[in-house]
Amino acid sequence: MSVEPIIELMHEYAHRLDTADFEGFAELFRHGRWQGLRGYGETLGWLRAHVRLYDGSPRTVHVVNNVSVTLDPPARATGRSYIQVLHQPSRDGAVTTICVNRYHDVFERDGGRWCFRDRQIEQVLRGDMSGHLRFPPGPAAAGAGLGHTDGEGRQS
Repeated sequence: MSVEPIIELMHEYAHRLDTADFEGFAELFRHGRWQGLRGYGETLGWLRAHVRLYDGSPRTVHVVNNVSVTLDPPARATGRSYIQVLHQPSRDGAVTTICVNRYHDVFERDGGRWCFRDRQIEQVLRGDMSGHLRFPPGPAAAGAGLGHTDGEGRQS
């Protein structure tokens, strides 16, 4: 059994975010959880409410690296990866790294294809996310409203 379809799924996650394909992104979690949000509707609603778009694009590049996948045949796998998010709100502005996160994933096979069952995001480094995500003032802004943890399991 190959891990390649799972790695492709991890990359598809980044592609759909960077192209503002929020419906396609939410589809990845139709039967799963993304940072505690359950399924398609909750995921899509969060994206539409919080991701800033510039002429239809979030103007981000999510760089996926240090990917590790462990198969638990026949129908389960776990994965880890890092993601570095680059952001350029204006075409002539500076490109900045706005965060680095570690992803903890659970995958399951459903109907012969791999699907996300759960993705948890652990914040490793955080820069200014205000040009990428919109939040009301207050504590929710600190954790990106998704229950990010600080690596020790504490909400950040």
